[in-house]
Amino acid sequence: NAYTYGRWIGERYGNLKNVIWMLGGDRSAVYGEYDYRSIYSAMAKGVTEGVNAAAVRDPLISYHPRKWAPNSSEWFHTEKWLSFNSIQDTPYDQVESVPKDYQLDPVKPTWLCEGRYEGAITDWGIRYQAWQTVLSGGFGHTYGSDAWKFPKDDWRQYLELPGLVQMGYLYHAVREIWTDKQF
Repeated sequence: NAYTYGRWIGERYGNLKNVIWMLGGDRSAVYGEYDYRSIYSAMAKGVTEGVNAAAVRDPLISYHPRKWAPNSSEWFHTEKWLSFNSIQDTPYDQVESVPKDYQLDPVKPTWLCEGRYEGAITDWGIRYQAWQTVLSGGFGHTYGSDAWKFPKDDWRQYLELPGLVQMGYLYHAVREIWTDKQF
């Protein structure tokens, strides 16, 4: 079923250029005695074949791990379908995870696919985690806020949070520090 679903969804959205395929969805690939790694690999194979059938190019695929669970590199790093590694760590863990992934063979980039959410922590905490990810060698960081709860009051207020606004500065600062080749 995982292969068939992956192939179907790959064919359906394979012609889009702005899709990053994230398998797992905040799940562990292994739960005690249950090992689902072959299922995720079958889905990745289906996505790859579906995208190639639709667009004649390889898709960008990663695995979205749970917080404080093994990151994508610990389960799937040597899989050909894994384009880049994903971590979901706290600032204390990511400083170790990003360089650790870089030391693996073959070298694949790593990003923080889900950091802490603004609202749960301050805008300073958001900036700290974003900068720490990039300066430790990560190729990116995703921003999140408590807007995902879609509160009944004015949810648009979350679009003006200081941490969100300041994420743009990270991009511009990095562009001033490094060339594309250096980054």
